[in-house]
Amino acid sequence: MSGFNVRLSAAEGLVAQSTQAAKFMRKHKSDILLIRSLGFSSVTIDFGLYDLATEDRPWPSYRLPQAFVQLASDLGCDIDLSFYGAPPDAT
Repeated sequence: MSGFNVRLSAAEGLVAQSTQAAKFMRKHKSDILLIRSLGFSSVTIDFGLYDLATEDRPWPSYRLPQAFVQLASDLGCDIDLSFYGAPPDAT
């Protein structure tokens, strides 16, 4: 199995990250489509997130803008949300 990672955003928050990722994807659309044409099994955009659940709000929601989801779909990209536990400053 082979692959590679490209950092699309260093922003805080899912909406800000998806905005930066969309800008990158539009700029490099032809490269993303080339990757798809080379026979890779998938192109995945993976957002690393902290789990923001609390006792008062055990089911937080995480929203991606529709325009971003549509762009990812148009380019044949999957979207993953990877959760890494509570934020480091949570006590």
